[in-house]
Amino acid sequence: MQHSLEGKCVAPKWLELVLNNGKCALCGKQIGPETGDPRTFKSMETVRQAFREQVFYWMKHMAKGIKLVKDVQAERIMAPFCSSLAEGPLQKGLDLAQGGAWYTTYGIYLAGVADTADSLAVIDKLIYQDKKVAWDQLLEAVQSNWKGSENLRQLCVNRVPKYGNDDDYADEWAAWVMNTFSDSVDWLNTQKDLLPYYGGMYTAATQIGLSTVIYGHTVGALPNGHIHPKPLADTLSPVQGMDRNGPSAVVKSASKLPTQRFCDGRSYKSEIEPPIIGN
Repeated sequence: MQHSLEGKCVAPKWLELVLNNGKCALCGKQIGPETGDPRTFKSMETVRQAFREQVFYWMKHMAKGIKLVKDVQAERIMAPFCSSLAEGPLQKGLDLAQGGAWYTTYGIYLAGVADTADSLAVIDKLIYQDKKVAWDQLLEAVQSNWKGSENLRQLCVNRVPKYGNDDDYADEWAAWVMNTFSDSVDWLNTQKDLLPYYGGMYTAATQIGLSTVIYGHTVGALPNGHIHPKPLADTLSPVQGMDRNGPSAVVKSASKLPTQRFCDGRSYKSEIEPPIIGN
């Protein structure tokens, strides 16, 4: 039995928490673990570790929520008709809601891959590699939602490779974000106390549809130039306007991602503008 959509994860929010030592940029509350003041991060590896800590922390809490819902459903919300049409419940003598199917999975969706990848690339390139920007500058800019920092924003937007252009450097960051998320899903499946009492396993998927518009309201400004509350990038597509090498380059970038780890599916949208025909 596939419980296709049990939770949604907004990856840029994890990065936002890294930039603010676990505090929400929108409400100012300490909602995540204290992963350190970015100004003290000596290398990009420290940024990776802080991001990974935020991911695992929030995935653990999501799993606790999913487990609670599924345990309650198993006690109170039976599905006898659906169970009679599936393979497993009749043989096991268990309802679908009690793990009666031969295989039971719980899908967790990931959103905002491109925004997160592009932001990590900006930090790596401008702060650690080229040393053109200091942490103080970048943090002040994103905390003010880029107001008064348009020159720096343009530097971040136009002078760092972006996912969706068949650029290995940028695409590797997108792959790293997806792999980190997938690692956390695999870890959840090793923690029996984070699974419903009747078992099953968590699976990964990428966000589909237009929830990206809503998610833009939940995430503050980001190093890639994202301004709150504008929409995030949709599905596995690049950030709007950042795919500058044509649709074939976007396909090549997407083909480098570890989508084989997303057994619940992955979505990518290709948009090609119609030609302008003059008189």
